[in-house]
Amino acid sequence: MPFPKQEAMQRVRYSDDQLLKARDLDDDLAYEATLRRMHVRGLHETWGVALGFYLSLSSPPDKALVGPGLAYDALGRELLLSETLAMPAPQPQAGSKTLLAYDLALSQRGPAEILARRRQMSVCADKVPAEGVSIRWVLVGEQSGPAAGLLAKDLRLGLEVPLGRFVFDPVAGTLSGPVAGFRKNARPLLRPHIGTGAINFDAIGLTPNRPDATMTVATSDAGFSAPPQYFVFLPQNAVVNSFNSAGFVGPLLSVSQPLYDQFTLRATLAADGKTPPEERHGRLKALLGELSGSQVVWVGIEPVAGCQPTPDFTLLYYPFGAMLKPVAGMWALAMTPFGMEEEVA
Repeated sequence: MPFPKQEAMQRVRYSDDQLLKARDLDDDLAYEATLRRMHVRGLHETWGVALGFYLSLSSPPDKALVGPGLAYDALGRELLLSETLAMPAPQPQAGSKTLLAYDLALSQRGPAEILARRRQMSVCADKVPAEGVSIRWVLVGEQSGPAAGLLAKDLRLGLEVPLGRFVFDPVAGTLSGPVAGFRKNARPLLRPHIGTGAINFDAIGLTPNRPDATMTVATSDAGFSAPPQYFVFLPQNAVVNSFNSAGFVGPLLSVSQPLYDQFTLRATLAADGKTPPEERHGRLKALLGELSGSQVVWVGIEPVAGCQPTPDFTLLYYPFGAMLKPVAGMWALAMTPFGMEEEVA
C-alpha cells in the first residue's frame, strides 16, 4: 500500500450568505482535520487507542466483538467507531488443525474503499456506514510458534493500530482471547519541559585542601515545577588536553542535590592513587585559572506526564436519577426521581 499523500494546507474562506457547494464544505472539514492531525503529531507525539475499543467474544465464541472507540494512527488521523462491530472468525487455509494466532488491526479506509462499500448497499438501506475505519485479521502464525511473542509480520504498524490478539481453533471454529500485551495504546504524555543556561568558571570555588570545586547553580528562570534531570558539559579546548597529557583527567563535572530551582555543580580532577590530594588540588586550581572566562553549559529536562482527570463521583448519575452523595463522610446512593430533589439524612 502506498504511503498516504501529504495534503495541502489551504483554508476555505467564505462570507455570510455565500452559496457553498458540497466540495467547499468537504474542503473545510478536511482543513480542520489536518490541523487536528498536526496537533496530535506535533504536540503529543503518540498514536494508538485513546478511548474504548474494548474486545470480547460473542456467544458462541465464533466472533470477536470490537466496542466503539477512538484511536489515532501514526499520521495523527482519527479512527472513530461509534458502535460495536462483530468480526467473524478468520478463514485459515483448508486442512489446518493447529491453533493459530491472529491480530486485529485497525486502520483508516481509503476513499475508494468507502465508495465501494456504499455502492454495495441498496437504496433502501436503513443507514449508510459513516465510519471511515477498517478492521481486519492479520495472521501471526501458530500459537506456539517462534513468532507468537511478536506482532504479525504483515501488520502495517503505524498505519494500522493493533487492537489485540485472538487464538483461533480451526477444528472447532471458535476463538479465544483477547490475549494481553498486543495492544497499542496512546500514551498520555506531552513534550518534556527543557531549560538550559550557561555559567562562567570564574564563579566556581575551590574546596580547601581537597581536589574539587563546587558551586550552586540557580535555575529558577527555567520555570521547572519539579526537580528535572540536569546535564552539564564543558566545550572541548586545548587546556583540558594539555592537562590530560600530564597524567590528569579533567575537569570532570558532576551534578548533586538537584532541585527545581537549583543544583550543585562539582568539578574535580582524576589521577592515579599515588598522586597526593595536595598536588591534585594545586593542579585543579591552575586548571580553573586557565579556564577563566570559559562557560559551563547546563541542560535540565523535566518529563511532563498528562494524567486523566480525577473522577468526581458526586456528578455521576445513573438511570432514574440515581446519584452518589456524601453522607456522614461516606458515599451513599440516593434514588432521586427526575425533576425532584431529595435530601439524604
